[in-house]
Amino acid sequence: MSKAEDKTPDTDEQGTAPAAPRRKRRWPALLALLLALVAIAGALLLGGQLDQYLPAGLRHSAPADITRTAPVQRPAPRAAVQPAPAAQPVRTPPRTEVTPPPAPRHPPMSSDEARALMQSIDGLNRSIRSLQQQQQALQNALEKQQQMQLTIRLRWITAEDSKLPQIAMAWEEIYLLPELSEEQRAQAETMLRLANRDLMQLRRWQTTLEHWATHLAAPRQPDIIPHPEHPWLAWIASQFHLRKAPAADVAQLDELSHQLLAVAQSLHMEQWPDEQQWKQLRARLILLAEEQQMNLNLPESFRAIAADKATLQATAKAWLEGDR
Repeated sequence: MSKAEDKTPDTDEQGTAPAAPRRKRRWPALLALLLALVAIAGALLLGGQLDQYLPAGLRHSAPADITRTAPVQRPAPRAAVQPAPAAQPVRTPPRTEVTPPPAPRHPPMSSDEARALMQSIDGLNRSIRSLQQQQQALQNALEKQQQMQLTIRLRWITAEDSKLPQIAMAWEEIYLLPELSEEQRAQAETMLRLANRDLMQLRRWQTTLEHWATHLAAPRQPDIIPHPEHPWLAWIASQFHLRKAPAADVAQLDELSHQLLAVAQSLHMEQWPDEQQWKQLRARLILLAEEQQMNLNLPESFRAIAADKATLQATAKAWLEGDR
């Protein structure tokens, strides 16, 4: 037989060829193994166990559907207390040593230049001494002028014919002088207050006396002598007056009015009335004030105000003599 015939498959006795042997199928097992590996990897990925091996953008974040479970009562989280940032040490900048630039080198000065410089220095010294002398002279003149002003005002006070208004004004000007010491200024202020107080009292007494003098004056009676129309006769008639005499009580009040007006004028001139006459006059005036229910504010005597004026003048005299 030929080789072709040898390669033909053998047949069984019934004339059919024998069946070829079946190969074992392995792909289902590989597929099951691959699915198991994917499931394990997915479980690990969902559990977050592979986050440390993944980049930050691919790390696991559990979906809300998987982690959603039955609602559980959980306590509210406490606010995290953040610790205060630690104070960072102040860093002082390093000190940089600045080296001064080298001093410029000047050429040596000649003798003529040195002589001219010394002359300029001498001229400046002379100018400074001259200015100092002028300043001292002005200071001396100012002190002399202020001392003269003080002396003039003290002499106003110590004058025999000085009155309380002039004395008060002089002490006020002395108090405002800038060259006074603290002790002098305090004493001048005391004298000024005393003078102003006495001056106000004296003016109040004068006003009271003038008011009562006007109130108690008798009304003027008309003149009985007729006035002719001829100018010469009218002039002659005006030199004589004939009026009706007032009643006795009205005449007494009119006399009291004249006395009060005289006392007011004497107080204006600071000529104090006789003490006995003043007491009698004041007593009559008090009776009239009580009848009219009026308050009479008049002193019993003028000794206190006279003593205050003497004190004001004595203090000014002591200042003039330098015995303060």
